[in-house]
Formats: sequence, structure tokens, C-alpha cells
Amino acid sequence: YQTGLEIMPISATHGAGFSDLEDHLASRFAIPAGEESFRKDIVFRMSMLGRPNVGKSSLVNCLAGSQRQLVSDVPGTTRDAVDIEIEHPKGPILLVDTPGVRRKKKIKAQMERLSVLAALKSIERSDVVVVVLDVTENMADQDARLMSLVHERGKGLIVVVNKTDLFNAQQNKTFLEELKYKMRFVSYAPVMKVSALTGHGVGRIIKKAADTFQSAQIRISTGRLNKFLADAVGTLEPPSVKGKRAKLSYMTQASVQPPTFIVWVNNPDLVPVHYRRYLENRLRKQEAFLGTPLRWIYRKKRQKL
Repeated sequence: YQTGLEIMPISATHGAGFSDLEDHLASRFAIPAGEESFRKDIVFRMSMLGRPNVGKSSLVNCLAGSQRQLVSDVPGTTRDAVDIEIEHPKGPILLVDTPGVRRKKKIKAQMERLSVLAALKSIERSDVVVVVLDVTENMADQDARLMSLVHERGKGLIVVVNKTDLFNAQQNKTFLEELKYKMRFVSYAPVMKVSALTGHGVGRIIKKAADTFQSAQIRISTGRLNKFLADAVGTLEPPSVKGKRAKLSYMTQASVQPPTFIVWVNNPDLVPVHYRRYLENRLRKQEAFLGTPLRWIYRKKRQKL
């Protein structure tokens, strides 16, 4: 007591005093007053994902306008997801710099596994994910896997090609043409050319992310959706499957982030994949969805008794 420190008598053997100790520790780690409401002021959350050494931390420093992250040629410099707030006219944006994600067979150390886990968890807490590629390296299976994870979780997706200052115009054009072919499974995602070293194009990332986040909030009235459905079917009817044809009767939007649509049909099995893709591409052209996946649910229409 003479030291002025708090004393809490406990017994590890009998467990006495541990409930008081736990309450005391919990109070010390409680969220400060006002901080929770500040979290709600964040406009959106975006994270940087990619393989090691593609320039994620350099891009974060450019966006933050200061040397917030350690940059090194040594892979694995960033070990954990780091949150950085960026000021925006509409409010603060939370930017998350993540560790580089390697292929599973190359992950050996336990620390490396934890870094990968932190990077993948950042997808869950993000509204928009920026997958960063290195223009000097071909798009790898790991890059495609990251894009697929973002798509499957319904998050906004932007692909940023970094280090374009190292290539001439023709080389950059060739790289982008090959890239768009390889990422055709997420063709809705915008592709941006930037250079963290020179700053070229970096300033447009936030604007593109904001537009992508806004696209995920789009809600279309049921009337407009059913007019769209009637026009789409009128232009191209569903193909006949084993002598039977799908009859799409009604469409509505169930939710946003990502925009989710429900289509009632006499038999969902009669709507082939290519026709579903036709409906999605047509709706994207009509509503200008940017960088956000769309979810489609085909439900069987109940027969009238």
C-alpha cells in the first residue's frame, strides 16, 4: 500500500478473487466514451491486399500523405493489418494495410501464417478491397484467389497495377490486356494504373473506392426491375432446356452490400448459366454498377391451387 499501487489478493489454487480481477481488467480495456460513436462516422472501410513486395505500404503512405508504414525491399515487412484513418470531404475513411499473402505451400513460419490470417480477415471488415498487383510480374493464381475471396464475400473490388513507371506505354498496354482476360471472372472490377514511386494515379484510388462503395448501396425499385426483366426477356428469351422453357415472372431487390436480387421462375433449373450471365450484364449496363458483385437468387414460383 505504501507504493500507491492497487492490491488485489487472489488464490490461483482455489480461484479466489479472480472474478474481481477479471472485472478490473475488463474495465481497463473498455472502449473510451465517444470512441464508439466516432467509429460510426467512418464513411467506409477499404483494405489493401496482395502478394509480398507489390507496393501496398508505399501506396498507403501516398494516400495518407505521410510515412505511416515502413517500406522495405524485404518481403514480410508488414506483419499485421494496420488501420490508418484518411480525411475525406464526407468524413474519415479507414484504410487497412495488410501483410503480403503467399501461397499456402510457401507459408512455413507460424508468424507468416498469422500474417496471412490477418490479411484475409481484413476482407471481412472492409467495404471495398483493393488488390494490388506488380506490373513487372504476371498475374498469379494467388492473385486470382484473392479476387475470388473478395467476390465470394460480396465486397467491392478494385484492382490496382503498381510500378507502371518501370514499363513503357506499350508494355503497360500489353500487361493490362492480358490482365483483363485473366480476371474475366470479376470483369466488373475497375483496373487502375498507378505508381507509388512517382504518385501517378494514386490520388484517384480513394475516388474510385468511394464510387465502388456507393454502387454497393444502389437500390432499384420493384417497378423498374420488372420493366427491366420484361425488356430483357423480350429481347432474348430463355433457351429451351429438354423441350421446356423458363418463365421469368417477377423480380425484386432483397438487400444491398452487395445488391441482391430475387427472380421468381417456374423452374430455376431451366435458367442456364449463360442466360443468368446475360441478365446480370444487361442490368450492369443499365444501372452502371461499379466494382461491386451482384447476387442473384432464382426461386420457384408457387403454383396456384
